[in-house]
Order: sequence, then C-alpha cells, then structure tokens
Amino acid sequence: MVKTKKIRLKDIAYSLGVSVTCVSRSLRDCSDISEDTKKLIRAKAIELGYQSKYNEIKTKEKYVVALIFDSIKNPYFIKLGDYLISRLNKENYDFLIMITDPFLKVDDLIIKKCIFRNADIIISFNEFSEKAVEISKINNIPLVLLGRISAFDYVDSIFTDDKKGGNLAFNYLVNESKRKLLYIEESRSEASLRRLAGFQKDKEKYSNLDIKVVEANDLNKALEYIKEGYDGIFTYNDFISLDLIKLLESNNLLNDNLKIVGYDDDIDYLNKYFRNYKSVSFDYGKVSDLAISIIKNKLEKKVKGKTYLFKIDVNL
Repeated sequence: MVKTKKIRLKDIAYSLGVSVTCVSRSLRDCSDISEDTKKLIRAKAIELGYQSKYNEIKTKEKYVVALIFDSIKNPYFIKLGDYLISRLNKENYDFLIMITDPFLKVDDLIIKKCIFRNADIIISFNEFSEKAVEISKINNIPLVLLGRISAFDYVDSIFTDDKKGGNLAFNYLVNESKRKLLYIEESRSEASLRRLAGFQKDKEKYSNLDIKVVEANDLNKALEYIKEGYDGIFTYNDFISLDLIKLLESNNLLNDNLKIVGYDDDIDYLNKYFRNYKSVSFDYGKVSDLAISIIKNKLEKKVKGKTYLFKIDVNL
C-alpha cells in the first residue's frame, strides 16, 4: 500500500512561489497578509489536501459538537435544539452552543471560536460563508447545515421537502375557497424560495387566482393586502405567523374568514391565538437522528469525502 504524502507548508509555498512564512501567516489569517493572497493560499491548501495540526494535538476523551443558532426566541430552534441536545447526551458527546447574527451567514470568526473551544464538528441553522467553509476544510472540521441546502460540496445538509410543503399550503387554502393568496417570505433563506416555488406550482390551474409575495420584515405591507381581501396566507415559518397574528389582532383584522398556514409545526401554541391556524409539519426526531448519523460517520467511522443530503418528508 502506497503511503500518502503528508502536505506541508513548504509544499504549498513551493507550488505558489511564495515564502513559507507567507503561507503560515495566511492560514492563521494574520492581518498583514492581503485577503486575495489568503484566499489564494487557502484554495491551494485545500487542493493539495493540507490539514492543520489541530486534530493531532487534541487529547480530550469526548467529541465536541458545536451547535450554531441565530436566535433562541424562535420555537423551531428551541424544539429541534432540544431533540439534538437530548441525542448528544445519550450518545455521550459534549456540545457547545454559539449564537450568531440572524441576518448574516456563519463567518470564519465563528468557526475559529468553535475551533478554539475544541469543536470536532459544527452543526448550524445558518448558511456558511465561503471563507468559513475554507477554514473548516483546512482544519478538518465537518460542517452540517440544518433546514437549508448548502451551496458548498463540503457541507452536509438536512432539509425538509420545502417545495412539497409550499404546495400542501397552496392546496389547503384553495380547497378552503381562497383565491386571493399571500406568501410572506424570508428572502435571505434559499428554503423560502423552494417553499414559494411549491406554493406557486399549481396556480395556472385556476384562472381567477391571485398570489402576492411580501417580505417578512414588511408585515405592514402584508396588512395592506389583507385589508384588500387577501385571506389565504402562507408564511415562511410559525415565528413569522405569530408576529402577523399579533399585528392583525392589534388592528382588529383577525377574523374567522382568514386562513393562515405556517411552517415548523408549532400549531398547538399558535392555535391559542388563532383557531384557523395550520402548519406544515415534519419529524424533528428524524432530523436529529440523521444529524447523529452524520456525526458518527464523520467522527467515529472517519468517513471522508462524502457529502450527505437528506430530505425530510412533510405533512399538513
């Protein structure tokens, strides 16, 4: 069996015609090296298969899983986080929790903080930036994205069948005789685009159907459409639905003629506010089980080079 050559800093330096110091400082993200140079060196390091010494020097007994949330207010995060933490405890993994900006991708600074705290694998509800993926790859830290499909081959993704979910919401509202429909989107999320695609999929079957789309951060615009008679409403998630219902209630517009469909299955809580509420649901336990299977494959079985894409079925 041919032994694979271990890539060293000088191999990267030689291939690019730069100094070993330049390579070393680039991979440590030092401020005296330009971003263009650092990006070039990171790309070459990944191409050659360089791995930092991070994994060689750890001596802890348990693997550490980093969980990255962008909010602890959203019931979806709390519910799925509870499932994950329960499974991590059962499997005897340590874990740490990081909170990041809900409007930004997970950046390299968050990744470095996870590495500094001895994380072996990172599971995030937010998408990763390109630089974050590069830093993780060089340091041999697997990345898992929940709820969305990553644009990077290195990242494993566990996501729901969002297109089907959008279509289920559409058909429910149409069957309830709603012809003026409203989708409240979260355009920063690629999952929202898939939900919208499903929501619009069958609209051509109905000649008298109208669908409007507004941003979740502009609920006052949604309010204006509802005043105009848009009474079949689909929201990106239950968290947005709650804000909408409270806004409707404060404007005396919450009535039994409205039908609202959300996403994430927080229906028991939302029905306390509005009895005509429905929500697209999925198996949270299955999501956590799949996340644990990825952790085991990547950390314990040392499976490398395989990207997992798991799609979870949904119901209404």
